[in-house]
Amino acid sequence: MPQIFLAHANEDKPLVRELYGKLVEAGYKPWFDEEDLLPGQNWREEIPKALKNSDMFIACLSSTSISKRGYIQKEFKMAMEMMAEFPSGTIYFIPLKFDDCEIPELRQSEYGLNLKDLHWLDYWNPNGFEKLIKSIEHQFGSQETDIQESQDNVAGNKTINNNYYVERPPLEINCFQEIEQDGALLRIKAPQKMGKTLLLKQIFDSNQAKGFQKVRLDLQLLESSILTDSSQFLRWLCQRVSRKLKLENCLDDYWGEMTPNTACTHYFEEYILETIETPLLLGIDNIDRLFAPEFTTIAADFFGLLRAWWGYGQTIGGNWKKLRLIVIYSTEDLPQLNVYQSPFNVGTEVKIPEFNDEQIRELAQRYEFNWSSSQIQQLTKQLGGHPYLVHEAIKYLKQYPDLTLSDLLNKSATDEGIYATHWQNLWSTLEKDKDLATQLRIIVSSKEKVAISPTYLYKLDSMGLIKRVGNQVEPRCPLYRQYFRERLSSLENEG
Repeated sequence: MPQIFLAHANEDKPLVRELYGKLVEAGYKPWFDEEDLLPGQNWREEIPKALKNSDMFIACLSSTSISKRGYIQKEFKMAMEMMAEFPSGTIYFIPLKFDDCEIPELRQSEYGLNLKDLHWLDYWNPNGFEKLIKSIEHQFGSQETDIQESQDNVAGNKTINNNYYVERPPLEINCFQEIEQDGALLRIKAPQKMGKTLLLKQIFDSNQAKGFQKVRLDLQLLESSILTDSSQFLRWLCQRVSRKLKLENCLDDYWGEMTPNTACTHYFEEYILETIETPLLLGIDNIDRLFAPEFTTIAADFFGLLRAWWGYGQTIGGNWKKLRLIVIYSTEDLPQLNVYQSPFNVGTEVKIPEFNDEQIRELAQRYEFNWSSSQIQQLTKQLGGHPYLVHEAIKYLKQYPDLTLSDLLNKSATDEGIYATHWQNLWSTLEKDKDLATQLRIIVSSKEKVAISPTYLYKLDSMGLIKRVGNQVEPRCPLYRQYFRERLSSLENEG
């Protein structure tokens, strides 16, 4: 898979973060320092290395970046030198403009290259991202979101490209069997960082999904402007699925006097599902973005639509039997929907469990560690079986072989440890909701399990900070208790 380097000024990170997400969702491998640099790495060494290992360079330009002196200008010059080594006609360096800025004067004199000779992309235009994808596809060919099957494809129910994915039976096989059913609806629910998106990839790459048409969508990456009304959102859905399936956009033949839900339904039934010969596996990640109060109207329309499509597959059949839906969400704080218009009480629900000791041992072996039971117990005593925390720890130990497990764990509950970014992300949410932070402080400070109101329970559960024990809750793992007990108590003292 080609690597695409994203060069940018720090002030443009919000826009670059959005671009990164879109490229990932489109099936590409962008290199973004915020995501790919590891804590403790020397960025002055790693960034040039990543640039040299990249197959394409996108210069994210803005009025800020072109006037900024410093490392970004060095990146541009390094990329110009790299471009000189490529054959004529190669698309390597793409100037991408976030605003109506001037293309800077940048030359590679030895080979007569000038940045201004390259056609730039006005990314702020409505079709800016589509044009970018056309350039990438022109250079590398189409890159569907499906990961290509590796040479190690194994028979039966095993997954593909699963070097670091540890199966948690019978989770995977239940999912694989479900998508074989006509008109299936699979609901994957788990807190953040539990592996929902990775499970979706395994389902897409399974032998049961061979021959299926596959489309993955991530609503977290969708621009807020698309969510202003149902018609605009459903048009985006139809257009996106059509593009992924390489079908001509025929929206104008269906959108007219009909309501958006009716037009979207006809478009899927009479055009998309009628055109394809094999089942369509449609995975929608982060669908709980629509649970937010500002999207109440769109949520009611869209969720009612999904429920109706599932019903058609069970009763009418026909083309609807080809549709296999997978929706992914993190919370049980569902929007208020008519019981007969909700897709969250039909189909098959899947909950993702934590790792057990044997699964941790298997993951460690993938990284060439032959851990004893005592080492695994040392890890789980602090991290539990939390998939993200466990995987990050093992991966970090592999990257830094001189670091011991004890040293790593000793700093793990601090802002200097390997989870610093994770703490920052969680803390940013808690800072915006003082009442939620207060509830978490009560939980982590108590030696006993506590009962909290459903509103706070849903929020803290979706963040992955707590786990339920009957009608009460406790911190999901000792590490969370240790970190947030210290942080929240200090915050209380400051107040």
